Amino acid sequence: MNRLDLIVIEPPERKVEIVRVQIKMVAHCTSCREAPGHLACARCSAIKFCGKECQKQEWRTHKGTCNKIKMLREETIAAGKKLADQYGGEEAFLRSPHVTRGMFRFLKVKGAAQREGRNPKEKYMLARQRLVEEYAQCGEESRSSLAYRLAAENMLDILCLTFDNPEGEYGAEERLYTYCSWMVNGCLDLQALKYLCYFRNRELSPEALPYLDLDPTGGDYIEDNTYLKILGPSSQGLRNWSLHWYHNYMLVALIKYRRMEMLLVKRWSAEQEVQAFMLGTHPRAGSNSHVLMLRGKSPVIENIKGLVMNQSFSLHGSLDERIRKLTETTEKMLSAVNERNPYLIPGLVDRTSIPPVPVQIYDEEDEFNEHGDDSHDAFRALENYGCAWSMSRSYTKVLQHFLNSGNYTIKSRKGIQKLLFEGIFESVFEN
Repeated sequence: MNRLDLIVIEPPERKVEIVRVQIKMVAHCTSCREAPGHLACARCSAIKFCGKECQKQEWRTHKGTCNKIKMLREETIAAGKKLADQYGGEEAFLRSPHVTRGMFRFLKVKGAAQREGRNPKEKYMLARQRLVEEYAQCGEESRSSLAYRLAAENMLDILCLTFDNPEGEYGAEERLYTYCSWMVNGCLDLQALKYLCYFRNRELSPEALPYLDLDPTGGDYIEDNTYLKILGPSSQGLRNWSLHWYHNYMLVALIKYRRMEMLLVKRWSAEQEVQAFMLGTHPRAGSNSHVLMLRGKSPVIENIKGLVMNQSFSLHGSLDERIRKLTETTEKMLSAVNERNPYLIPGLVDRTSIPPVPVQIYDEEDEFNEHGDDSHDAFRALENYGCAWSMSRSYTKVLQHFLNSGNYTIKSRKGIQKLLFEGIFESVFEN
């Protein structure tokens, strides 16, 4: 008997909603991607525009997906209302054991023929899962973080609704990396890391864990590395998916990279503060400034500059120290992945670099090789989370730089800022 069959899972702590169709978050203009979006699409609420011109320009390509989302959203709302009425209303439905104990069935809809539900529960689940897939499709087509956020939030609700069902459990793990990529693209980096760690941690934990939750206190441990012990190659797996540690590493590397972008934005802001302060010590620019009295007192000025530049935003240390640690960790992770599968990282940069998958992927004893097939796993990475690494051109650029130099980032501060300019721009609005 599998050890997972003996583990009792506590109900999820996540507050489930019947459907999520509105998300408040700042996102880029889907059309030009050069400005923050101020106008959300009134029909689907899944993409944003900076102005009317970009909205008109994007409508031709967005129209088909927009109409599908609108139709599926209305269908899901109607199915949810009809189902909730059987329980005495929405509040009673959300308090019912079917919701709190996750007793719904996970119904696969991706790639399957159109099917009709046999009862109100199935009709509701099918409608919501189709809506999720369409949100994700919209995110992929338009690189919209808002669309991916809607897909991720609704899918997390679905996983909670189905967690006590074996099919739901299978669905959650089967598309583990896909769902993680939706969360990352929707700026749910910490939630993605928790989700990635959950199943593996549950295998190892002697106590019951709340479904899809590792840290009820809401702690931020993206910059911590302790979880790499259970996600990395040295861990002993109880299930086949845990053998594919390199997929874990690639998603964690992206999460850490996005955190580094955020820290670089903070450092850039601190540098601007220092420059503004130094203007006050100039005889002409700071003639009316109290800072002028510090002119010539180099030790004092250097201490002030140090306090601003090395301010600590968390227990992880100063900005420069945190960036250095993130860089070193991600370089080691990418090096381990590249050594294990030389096709995976190049494939995320350019899919044509992946050689064809051999017909035979089993060893002579007809048992699956724990290393798998490199080409197959590279294509799997591209299919499951390639969309996350392609959300920003800076992501694939930094992977290419790693392949060229062996470094995750250019060592000089000027080089880092030049390479990550596009990613930093996204971090300003999305973190």
